[in-house]
Amino acid sequence: MFSARWGIEVSTNGLKKKFSSDSVIAFVVVCLMGMAPVFWFTPGLVMNTEDLRHAPTLEGWLQYLSMWNPRIGTGAESILDPCLVLFQAIPTTIRWLGLPLWETQMLTFTFWFLFAAFSMYGLAKRIFPESRRFGAPLVTVTFYLFNHWQEHVWLGFKPPLVAAYAVLPWLISLILDGVDGSQKKCFLFIKIAIASILLAPIGNNISEALTITLLLGILAGYLIVKSVKNNTFSHTAGFLAQAAVLMAIVNAYWIVPQVIEAWNLVGQGAYESGPEKYIGWLQGQSQYTGFFNVIRFLGDWTWYQGVGEPYRPYSGLYRSFGSLLLLSWPLPILVAYCFYKGHCQHKILFI
Repeated sequence: MFSARWGIEVSTNGLKKKFSSDSVIAFVVVCLMGMAPVFWFTPGLVMNTEDLRHAPTLEGWLQYLSMWNPRIGTGAESILDPCLVLFQAIPTTIRWLGLPLWETQMLTFTFWFLFAAFSMYGLAKRIFPESRRFGAPLVTVTFYLFNHWQEHVWLGFKPPLVAAYAVLPWLISLILDGVDGSQKKCFLFIKIAIASILLAPIGNNISEALTITLLLGILAGYLIVKSVKNNTFSHTAGFLAQAAVLMAIVNAYWIVPQVIEAWNLVGQGAYESGPEKYIGWLQGQSQYTGFFNVIRFLGDWTWYQGVGEPYRPYSGLYRSFGSLLLLSWPLPILVAYCFYKGHCQHKILFI
């Protein structure tokens, strides 16, 4: 039986399944948006991103399972790369199937972009009220996929940044489900383990790993404070502790070696050069990350700095036109207005 409003009802072997027409439309729209990287490529040409890692052969991929890289000089430690073993398994598999390099790169980009689309769609459906779970999530996904900051994600294609961008909304959604008790714990913990493994590439860049850890810490703190008010502290704290232990265990293969290496460096006095060195680096990275730049997605250092010129050579032209800069304001103003007038769960957290 078909109803334009309520959907399609199908009977299979006596079991009735109901497919919402809105859900089908939303699924198709999200798929189409997630396929955008297909149109970024020219047949036969590879995109030269700043942190490009060509799809390795099977032999090259196996190197990610080792903490020692024999190809650097006479051999060198490879502490930061094992966390990329799953990330690099995707292009390795595509290449193993015999596809050319440019198609391998296109499919890899599309996989992560599509993953990000459904990851954010799931989170948006999770936090918006029932009456707004069609239009609002689609608007959220559109904003998440197509904004000025995306050029830094995909022109850089840094594995830590790409993985965090794609997987973090899904992981947040799973944590919210666990706190609310809306899913069976067994299946929920399996999903959390998978999400945290997909998020493992953040370990390839310590600063980005610390940033994601801080964000998850803020999420945990918010949920604990809220649980005290709702008299659910024991459940919330217990779930968060179990989730944290699970994520640490499944990612121990790259966390433990990095912790040991950091401890060894401390023992060797590698961090005794004083804070000036690190403060100078942070100042360079944060020089343009003022509040008004960040909310307009104009705070990334590659927009202003590079080797001799900014990594985005057209940025100077963009910044020299007042009309273009003026166009960067309507979107953050609209978002601020929606935060003020809109209704969703955990609104304070996302602000």
